[in-house]
Amino acid sequence: MKRLLLAMLLLCPAPPAPRAQPAAERVAIWVPGPDYRQVVLGAELLRPPGPGPFPAVVLLHDCLGVTADEERWAERLSGWGYVALLLHRFDVPGFDTTCRGEMSAAAAWQPIHAEAAQAWLVATRPEVRPDRIGVLGWGQGGSAALLLVHGSPEPHGRPFSVAVALHPGCRQPNPLRDMEAPLLLLVGSEDVFPPTMAPAAHCARMAARREGRRDKPLELVVYRGAQSGFDREGIDLFLGDRRFLHDPAAAEDAVVRIRAFIGRYLGD
Repeated sequence: MKRLLLAMLLLCPAPPAPRAQPAAERVAIWVPGPDYRQVVLGAELLRPPGPGPFPAVVLLHDCLGVTADEERWAERLSGWGYVALLLHRFDVPGFDTTCRGEMSAAAAWQPIHAEAAQAWLVATRPEVRPDRIGVLGWGQGGSAALLLVHGSPEPHGRPFSVAVALHPGCRQPNPLRDMEAPLLLLVGSEDVFPPTMAPAAHCARMAARREGRRDKPLELVVYRGAQSGFDREGIDLFLGDRRFLHDPAAAEDAVVRIRAFIGRYLGD
């Protein structure tokens, strides 16, 4: 019997080894600083295995800085077949961690830095498809994504192919300017910028202006009862009077929607 069991074990194939997470490559990108001089912006780049070329997504964090949540998203995107470039905007001298409003001094530079990162990908990374680069942002980074698809003040080249914004403010300096790319907005119904600004209402007005446009659509998802940061695993804190609270159901749904939306415009 022992010999039979040994023979069966030898004939059975070994279980597949767990798939290793891709290693992040630390890169440096030259961007304009607060005094308009060129400074280095740090970033993490993750890419799928193989030669490519692959579509890419530039990730813009919120006022909390880069956390495990953004790093998980970079890994997730790489696993889906995208090059993920996660920018660290607080690496730039003079840009500190701040949650003082939707468009702080550091946040106001994010659209320009995102475009510089896009140009860097096109110029230096042959594994990236230059015509298939999207942008994904949270909070202040989400507001930067809105500016990018509405045309930023200092364009560096081609527009992004698609944009996704999670809990942005939806306040635009020129709301009548036409969009340059498809946009997915994901917001919580209970998210409020003190004292009275409710992003969901602003986003709804923005979506109403785009109703009926199929070439560069705007899709809005409002998660009932959700606060800001609904996709952040385990978070429950107040920054001033604004609450950040994890909502597992909303977070799970957001992953599904984001994958489908960017795949629609960055995939073949």
